[in-house]
Amino acid sequence: TDTRTFIPFLNNIEERYFKLPKYIVADAGYGSEQNYSEVLHRNRTPLITYNTYRKEKKKKYKENLFYVSNWDYDSDSDFFTCPNGKKVPFQYLSNRT
Repeated sequence: TDTRTFIPFLNNIEERYFKLPKYIVADAGYGSEQNYSEVLHRNRTPLITYNTYRKEKKKKYKENLFYVSNWDYDSDSDFFTCPNGKKVPFQYLSNRT
């Protein structure tokens, strides 16, 4: 992916060419939390999809009950409901690099 080249690219444009526009547009290869944060830090709006965006929009993905993202979530009690109707409490958030 190109995620690590995005910030140096923005720096290069600003230093050598022109002020960045209000909207920063890039393809999914540049989609990462770090890049979104950088664009927001520069007071710009990121228009960058994340790498699984198109996959998640497909009917086959949306109807697959084995993806946790498709499970019902109860924010008051902080639990998900699995396809078997069992309550699965939220345990932790994991960040991967």
